[in-house]
This record gives sequence, C-alpha cells and structure tokens, in this order.
Amino acid sequence: MILAVILSLSACKSKPINEASSAVFADDIRNAVKEHIPEFVKCYEAIPKKKNVKLENIKVIIGFTVTPDHKVKNSKIVSNTSKKKRPEFEKCILDAVNNFHFETTLQNDLEADITYPLVFEDDVTTHSNSKK
Repeated sequence: MILAVILSLSACKSKPINEASSAVFADDIRNAVKEHIPEFVKCYEAIPKKKNVKLENIKVIIGFTVTPDHKVKNSKIVSNTSKKKRPEFEKCILDAVNNFHFETTLQNDLEADITYPLVFEDDVTTHSNSKK
C-alpha cells in the first residue's frame, strides 16, 4: 500500500497568515501530516477487501482549523473519491487529523483554515485483513 501524500504548497490553503510565516506554517502542516502517515495507512489497510483484489485508489481532501493553541478543530472530510461509503475509514482519518499538533504560532493568535489532499493507492494484492 502506498500513501501518496501530496506535499505541495498549492494544495494547502490557509488564511489568515502573513507572508513571512506562511512558509514556516506550511512546513509545519506537512510535518504534521507526515508524522501521521502510519495512522492514515492503517485506516486504508483496514478497509475489507477480497483476496487478490486491489483496493480502489482513493483521494481524500481533509479540512480543519488550526487554533491559536496549536490544535485542530472543525476537522472534516471535504471530499472523498471512494466509490463506496466508508464511514469507518473517514472516522479513522479524522481521528488522526484531530491528533495533529502544530509548533508555529499564527500572527495575532488567529486561526487558519486548512485543506489538504491525501491520496491512497493500493500496490499490493494481499492485506492482513483479506477476505476470501
């Protein structure tokens, strides 16, 4: 299983951050996502699948607000390309997002609204939870 986390600055939308702190804050966001990749992978691998059948590739856009105390609030799935409804998968993703913690202090203790894409790609044909 490959989790292709898109780490481009253009994929990370935020407000209200001044130019000087935006690059530092973008790095902080990327680091928070990278730190939780193992959790995201577990979410994807927990999706039941038939033996020798690849899971579909899924792109999930997460949205959340970073608070002045460096925590996450208002986490949500903005979009999900999965062909099936997978509430357990989405809950698992949001549980990981809710554990993000940021080091950067935002200017004037403002909040920042973030959207971030996660792309899940299955490159293997068996998982530990495979079903026949």
